[in-house]
Amino acid sequence: MTQLKSRRALLPLFSLLVMTTCCSCMQTPQERLVGRWFNSQNSIRFKEDGTLIWNGRRRQGYGRYWYTGESRKSTTNQLQPNLTIQLRTGDTDAVTQYELQYMGDDRLRLQQIIEGRRIPRGLVVLAKADADDTLTTELASR
Repeated sequence: MTQLKSRRALLPLFSLLVMTTCCSCMQTPQERLVGRWFNSQNSIRFKEDGTLIWNGRRRQGYGRYWYTGESRKSTTNQLQPNLTIQLRTGDTDAVTQYELQYMGDDRLRLQQIIEGRRIPRGLVVLAKADADDTLTTELASR
């Protein structure tokens, strides 16, 4: 009987330990975004300090980004911009809004939005590079 009581007394401590361990492994949407994302035409490196490097066929540059981490409810079909990118390409600065949606742990979808409308050629699906990716490591050191 005493052994059963001591086990019951340890149960809340064990539960707290498990919850603390699980919570420390979870990343916020902003933390998940940090790293290199790529497809056959684009490579975007989101850095922790809010800067980015974008290499692609249609645009190449560097700049800043602001990501709210919010996502639209699945019941609404209206686009919700949650990522703003200020990109410097050559001598010009362009500010573009996107709706970012995660499609699992290693994929994301960027839909460019202008005046609340989708841009047909503004859809980009990217995969996340592994942490040991040499390009990611090289860009992070800059």
